[in-house]
Amino acid sequence: MRGCFPPHLLATSPALCRLVCLGALALAVPAWAQEAPDTEATAEPVPAEAPTSDAPAEPGPANTSEPLPVEGTPTDEISAEEPSVEELPPPPIATELERAKEAYFDGGHDEALRVLRSLQQRIDSGEIVAKQTRGDVGIYLGELLLLLKDQEGAWQTFRWLLFEYPDYPILPALHPPEVVSWFEAARAEVLAEIEANKPPPPPPTEPVPYPWWGYAPFGAPQLGQGFRGRGIALALGQGVAAGASIGTFAHLLVVNRRNHPSWLDDDEVAPYVRRWRNAVQWPSTALFYALWVVSVADGRRSWERAGHFRIVAGPTANGAELRLTGRFGSPRR
Repeated sequence: MRGCFPPHLLATSPALCRLVCLGALALAVPAWAQEAPDTEATAEPVPAEAPTSDAPAEPGPANTSEPLPVEGTPTDEISAEEPSVEELPPPPIATELERAKEAYFDGGHDEALRVLRSLQQRIDSGEIVAKQTRGDVGIYLGELLLLLKDQEGAWQTFRWLLFEYPDYPILPALHPPEVVSWFEAARAEVLAEIEANKPPPPPPTEPVPYPWWGYAPFGAPQLGQGFRGRGIALALGQGVAAGASIGTFAHLLVVNRRNHPSWLDDDEVAPYVRRWRNAVQWPSTALFYALWVVSVADGRRSWERAGHFRIVAGPTANGAELRLTGRFGSPRR
């Protein structure tokens, strides 16, 4: 190294001398590393000692051959969140109906038949659909079945629609005359069946006559219908009025006799009788009959509002029959 640089230059520049020494060391170290034998590579691997029965091996990643899951990649959650093709909801019935109509008009009868039958099954399963959509499904499916010579299937399809909507119209401008004729014939049959299966109208209500005891006095109409408060009040009122009227009448009979009481003079009998008649007998009599009229009127009104029935038994066209007729309601007490 001294032969490479002049001695006077090394002697005068210590920094240059140190730099030269460091460069020489840097060149010598890689050469020495290449010449040294690779003891670690040539060393034979030491076999691992098998675990004894007294000391079982601890479970861990080294005892399993399966790869460890990588954190941050939950594959199960990702796959569970991604919907499969089978889980996707079916297209709307109206959209599928338009697709079936396009296939039918383009001559794809098999494809149109498959789609229309699937739509019919979806409607039968309870899927809510508009009246117009259900009508188009029924009419076009029946028309296609007629075209394919399946007359029984077309007939049942028209009946399937008309039992739900008996008045559903069919436009002759959009469908062949044969289809319109079959549809109207199916409508006539369905209407006849509906009319035949209608329940018979209920029998007319037979009026229940007002009972005879409803005309009796002393609150009988009220007591007979269970209105005890009103019945007792009317009975007491009529009893008092009747007692006053009858008692006054009997008293005046005694006074009008020839041997009238000694405390009345002959010229005092007529005014006395007149006063008692005007003050007691006639008013009490009028009160008695007024309460009687009120009792009967109230009894009839309550009878009409209350529930009354009549049991009617007898043979009918369908066999023996037992029915209840009359008025049904809630009486006001």
